[in-house]
Amino acid sequence: MDENKKRIASADQLRQYANQPTQAHDRPISEINDPTEWADTLTDHVHNGGRTGWFTYRRVKAETDANALIQVSELHDPTIDQGLAANPYWAEDRLDDLVDRYYRDDEHRRLIIENMCRRPNMSQQLGDKCADYMEQATPKGPYSTDAQLGYATALAKNPATPSSALARVESLRSEPDLLRECMNHPNATDATIAHAIERSHDQMLIGDALHAPNHGWLTVETAIRQGDPYTVRDAFSDPRIDGNTLRDWESHCSYGNLWAAEGAAANPKLDRGTAFRLLAYTPGGNDVKRRLAANPNAPEDLLDGLSASDDPEIRRNLANNPTVSEHVRNRLAAELN
Repeated sequence: MDENKKRIASADQLRQYANQPTQAHDRPISEINDPTEWADTLTDHVHNGGRTGWFTYRRVKAETDANALIQVSELHDPTIDQGLAANPYWAEDRLDDLVDRYYRDDEHRRLIIENMCRRPNMSQQLGDKCADYMEQATPKGPYSTDAQLGYATALAKNPATPSSALARVESLRSEPDLLRECMNHPNATDATIAHAIERSHDQMLIGDALHAPNHGWLTVETAIRQGDPYTVRDAFSDPRIDGNTLRDWESHCSYGNLWAAEGAAANPKLDRGTAFRLLAYTPGGNDVKRRLAANPNAPEDLLDGLSASDDPEIRRNLANNPTVSEHVRNRLAAELN
């Protein structure tokens, strides 16, 4: 039998096994919709030596009937208990019992806790408890399961994880992909995002922080300190930058390093004084002026004055800028056409 036929045979056997009837019932377990009948059938199946697997886990995880869940929980089956741990209808105060059942079985205990970390509803108390389990787990070597990483990943990917637990994930682990999950989490705070990049040397991660939904001025300040020139330019153009930092753009410039000036010139929070200082910044040349010309928040008289420039990009930007006075904009549009 060739490999393809073996795979087909294995898949068929799996489906047949998942749908096989028990001795006491004629209907396959996976086809039973009534919660009471399903729980009775599953109970008979396990008591008769039947095994549980993925189909059982999915059904337990999705079941909403409390009595059915209580009944199958009494079977003390690892697959069923993993489904219960992830089920939002299974009370949080019953989760410790599931974990304690496997105090001598590290692998099943790990899977129970991972499923707890994935619960779609998570109170502050449960979030703290999951973070405790994460911090207590010892990171293992490359040839064994890293329970700590598993808990951290489950928490970072769970939209229900509270911000305090998320901050503990970010503080404990340093994997860029995991930190990126933390930064883009709906409950991430500006402080968590800033701390994630403060201890990182990954420039892509630092740049990505400026696109995190909940980033704020603290993240912008950290990106300016930690980032490469491109990130500094993006940070100075970020509307969430602190006004004092924006006005202090010149202290971040040096000979041949104009990134802060270019970013500041494109910032929507640009005030009049800062705009004219940027215009007068000789080292900036046309690069800064092009960004000022495209900024609709730059002063109208500054923009009108730029229309005397013979730089094609400056004139093109001015023609598309709604803040430029109408007669200047019309004149530029006619000249460009």
